[in-house]
Amino acid sequence: MNSLLSRYCANTLVGFSLCLGSPFTLLSQAPNSPSGPLHLNAALVLSPELCAKKVKKGGGAFTGKEIFDVGAAACRQLEPGMKPAFDSLTRVDSVESAGSAQVILLPEFVESSATRPAFILSSQKMILLIQWTVKDSGGHTLWIQTVEGAATGHGGGTHNSYLKRLVEDVMKNSAEQAVASMTAAPELRALSK
Repeated sequence: MNSLLSRYCANTLVGFSLCLGSPFTLLSQAPNSPSGPLHLNAALVLSPELCAKKVKKGGGAFTGKEIFDVGAAACRQLEPGMKPAFDSLTRVDSVESAGSAQVILLPEFVESSATRPAFILSSQKMILLIQWTVKDSGGHTLWIQTVEGAATGHGGGTHNSYLKRLVEDVMKNSAEQAVASMTAAPELRALSK
């Protein structure tokens, strides 16, 4: 987690300024949306490669690797989670399928971190950074922002169902953070008029 946070802090001016204060609290807060959804027709690209993405964490001498199915969770949670940001949102599997969309949303997994619970009923925290690139219909980049999704899970059910719930919660939080960031972005607000 420390390398994840320090890389984020070092690689972005905003991250650096936020990390000088109280990094975890500040990084997990999204900006307030100034005036509701963007009046834009958007296409959300959820490619087969993105939907198949898995993250492996752990693997020490006494612990096995945990596999987090972040791609499948993204492909279930991002479309409904991003709908409040736009007048119209269509899910597509490639940029070429975006049709007449005014903006194209391209999520990309950047980094993830997950604590390993010490005991079977311990809580486990997961953080996932997703870089969002928004392009216009001509392919020009309008906006890029890395958004942090975070969740804490607690034991219950089978381990696999527990991990699935944890990743789903992280993805829901990530979509909320992305909606708040996009709807507050001056570059996208200017297009929305």
